[in-house]
Amino acid sequence: MNDLRFNLSHISAGTIAVLVGYTSSVILVIHALTEMGLAQWQINSWLFALGLIMGITTIGYSFYFKVPVLTAWSTPGAAFLITAVQGYSAADVIGAFIVCGLLTFISGLIRPLALALQRIPSPITSALLCGVILPICLSGFTQIDTHPIMFLVLFSVYIITKRFMARYSMLLTLLASVGIALYSNTLNTAAIHMAMPTFYWLTPSFHFQPIINIAIPLYLITMLSQNIAGFAVLQNFQFKVPVRPVFLGTGLVNMIAAPCGIFTLNLAAISAAICMNDDIDGKHSDRYKAAICAGGFYMLVGIWASIVVAIFVSLPEGLADILAGFALLTTLISCLFNAFSADEYRESAILTLLITLSGIHLLGISAAIWGVGVGLCHFKLMQSRTPVFIAGR
Repeated sequence: MNDLRFNLSHISAGTIAVLVGYTSSVILVIHALTEMGLAQWQINSWLFALGLIMGITTIGYSFYFKVPVLTAWSTPGAAFLITAVQGYSAADVIGAFIVCGLLTFISGLIRPLALALQRIPSPITSALLCGVILPICLSGFTQIDTHPIMFLVLFSVYIITKRFMARYSMLLTLLASVGIALYSNTLNTAAIHMAMPTFYWLTPSFHFQPIINIAIPLYLITMLSQNIAGFAVLQNFQFKVPVRPVFLGTGLVNMIAAPCGIFTLNLAAISAAICMNDDIDGKHSDRYKAAICAGGFYMLVGIWASIVVAIFVSLPEGLADILAGFALLTTLISCLFNAFSADEYRESAILTLLITLSGIHLLGISAAIWGVGVGLCHFKLMQSRTPVFIAGR
């Protein structure tokens, strides 16, 4: 049995993995929770629950399988929720979170369902993500009209740090934004204090429209952009983890803890790779210890939720939009490349993107569902098309 002695590289890798994943997307989570109409103390509670659950599941999976398994919230899912939750009560949204967890759980029970999801062409799902992410990025860049100096300062910091310290670019941009808030006297330092958050439970309600328009797109986005990518990263580093227990466990926890703010629980991908590199430990079988350290740091960050939220809610107007736009740039580039790099998918992908961007709610069904449906139907139709040969010219 492996001992649990940790070295400095395990601790530093685990800490960096959480910092990279957390700082690059926490603004999106807070933005989405604010759109749900939650008060600051409720957001504190839910970020605390997210940190605690992600920490426990990361430690549990990593220790049991002796493999660096990082769980996380879905960054594209959080971006999707910013606009998707508008017009629905918080109770309805929580009901949708529970259904999303149920669908993940069912994916673990029914192997053909997981396989069917994997067969959805990745350019179609990437186009869907483009349609979700692009308006948020545009919203950030349009702030140059209303807040030109603030935008140019943050843009300069982001570009310079991206060139020289890419891994920490969002962290340093966040610190610069706090400096701007201090300079403009909008940062409420009196509200920034260490206080143990308490759990806030919100009783769910279940209605057809939020299930169709929130739960199903959130499930598709999470499974295709996070879980499948997470398994791909594990395989890339020659780690083997069975699919079934991951889907069953994360789905079950998602269902149970959704009323406390767990909107998604899935495998991390990019940040997880930080715990798998050769630099972490020369012994391949000991790299899971870095993920265990990450789990501990997740819980620590959750305890600091009140400080994190107090800083973000007192940022100057428009600054949160700028940060969200920068945070999603890398994801947008990756999605655009994947959506349009293959000739045979381009027209189907552009239809998916345009319909998702349109924001239609035809028959009460959201643009995201219509976009994927039309994109898939178009691709299948084009595949079955009989070539026409014109003889003799």
